[in-house]
Amino acid sequence: MPLLRLDSLDNVLSSSPGIINRKRYTPFGVVTPITGSASGFHGQLNERVFDGYLLGNGYRLYLPSLMRFLEADEHSPFGKGGINAYAFCGGDPVNQQDLTGRAPSFRFLTRLFRKPPKFTAKFPVTIKNPIRHRSFTVPNKTAAKHAFKLQTNITAVAHGKIIGGNGIESIDQYLAFDRQRERLYEMSKTLGVTKEYFEHRMAKAGMSGVITWREPQFLNQPRAVPNEYA
Repeated sequence: MPLLRLDSLDNVLSSSPGIINRKRYTPFGVVTPITGSASGFHGQLNERVFDGYLLGNGYRLYLPSLMRFLEADEHSPFGKGGINAYAFCGGDPVNQQDLTGRAPSFRFLTRLFRKPPKFTAKFPVTIKNPIRHRSFTVPNKTAAKHAFKLQTNITAVAHGKIIGGNGIESIDQYLAFDRQRERLYEMSKTLGVTKEYFEHRMAKAGMSGVITWREPQFLNQPRAVPNEYA
């Protein structure tokens, strides 16, 4: 199977493993040369009988040579298909795609501004609270974001209380902070918090050098009280 070379809009540029067979496209998808892989404009299958593309699993036939569809869009003129029922990508195929034949989408911009994931867990998940000996359920990523942010802020407050402290009171405050930190680590493990988001939240809470990222396999290891609090 040849390795396909694609651009940012999934246009197949080359497909031959040993020979450079670079394809070139006009903005509306007319390709030269027509030999090589059957996949072409926007990664779609080129129906060489029509010299076009049956988009949306055969919903509509698009002909690059005419720069338009051959059938009207049922979502036009007042729906998402736009005023022109035969237009392809709203007349802007450079920045948009229409893989369904029904409505264009700014796929290039979606890729460009895509945010990295914050959580990898499959929701809903149950988080145990060892301090209060009870659990609560996090139904989705939005709730996970609020829960993790809240726990981060609670841990930051606990850390603020041990700064400048001394004696037995300082030890008690450190132990309280340590409990909140361990709960933060346990919550990050359960929610599947990514390293990037974990470090981002610590920076926002002013704890970049205080709480560092732990790989999941090291989260359950016990931590000793530092010498300055012993």
